[in-house]
Amino acid sequence: MDIDIFELGLSPKENGLVYGSFLFAIFYFMSATLIGQHAHKESADRKLANHNRKMAWALTFLGVLMMWMFWACVYMAQMYPLYRPIMAENPHAKSKH
Repeated sequence: MDIDIFELGLSPKENGLVYGSFLFAIFYFMSATLIGQHAHKESADRKLANHNRKMAWALTFLGVLMMWMFWACVYMAQMYPLYRPIMAENPHAKSKH
């Protein structure tokens, strides 16, 4: 019995959206950890070090969230386009009359 833990019963297009979202979550946790440690270490005032770390986490979250939202909108627009382009004849081609 072959079980895929990531199989959600969705179409391959929608699975791509789920996998991409999962990768953005991994990217957030990795970058928030590194940036938070850097903000804590580089704080001149030790009393504000934890506040700087929390601010770094919040700003990292907002940055990754905005990147994910842009990516998701572009991905979904390509998944199910609202209209199909209509191919017209080339208006610049010479007519054969």
